[in-house]
Amino acid sequence: MILVLIFFLLCLLIYEVLKYFRNEKRGWKVYKKTRHLIIYAEKINGNWCQIDVEAEIDYGTFVPLFRDETQWTEYPIWAQNRDIIINRIVEKFPLKDNVVKIGEK
Repeated sequence: MILVLIFFLLCLLIYEVLKYFRNEKRGWKVYKKTRHLIIYAEKINGNWCQIDVEAEIDYGTFVPLFRDETQWTEYPIWAQNRDIIINRIVEKFPLKDNVVKIGEK
């Protein structure tokens, strides 16, 4: 039983180390912080800078909600490449067909 626990902890440690190096190599990361919040972060000049993206649970699926182009300008200058950021977030959290962007009706 202890060997199983040690093996599990070792696998968890290896997973976290691999995730760390993957994010460092890519220079960006996306993760779910709460059920209503996604964090998108990019490495800018050696520091991780992040923006918050709203999200919701839709029929048991975690779905990001993106601001429209006008509201997107409220984000920092480094985060103004909207299409690339949206594509990276959707890579991790795929959209459903009925997703409405924030600010649209």
